[in-house]
Amino acid sequence: MQVELDVITDEMVAINCQCYKLRRVTRKVTRIYNDALRPVGINANQFTTLIAVSLMGPASITNISDKLGMERTTITRNLVPLEIAGFIKLQSGHGRIRNVLITPKGRSVIKKAKPAWSDAQKQVLETISESELTSFNNVLERFA
Repeated sequence: MQVELDVITDEMVAINCQCYKLRRVTRKVTRIYNDALRPVGINANQFTTLIAVSLMGPASITNISDKLGMERTTITRNLVPLEIAGFIKLQSGHGRIRNVLITPKGRSVIKKAKPAWSDAQKQVLETISESELTSFNNVLERFA
């Protein structure tokens, strides 16, 4: 929808802004996953980071940030509590590159978290039909 800039109202932004809508939805969905994962001692961001590290094997912080679509500095900051908890290990690589590895303790917390993740996943998926989910996933992949 193209509108002259001088007639864009706050209400028009709130109703039509995809960023506004997506951020609102992602906060709600993140809350669902965080609530489910809290008893395991991790949050949704930590869980997805651990899954990425587990899938990628030894990987540089840059590669992990690319995979997760996050800034390198954000990933570096987010890895600190995971390293302190013993879920990951940082190793020196070539030059200034540091590789991230999942530890046995990290694999264990992923295993413990999967039932909680599954509960959250079910809760989120209850709000959308299968055909809507397919369309939604296709749209998300285009932006990923």
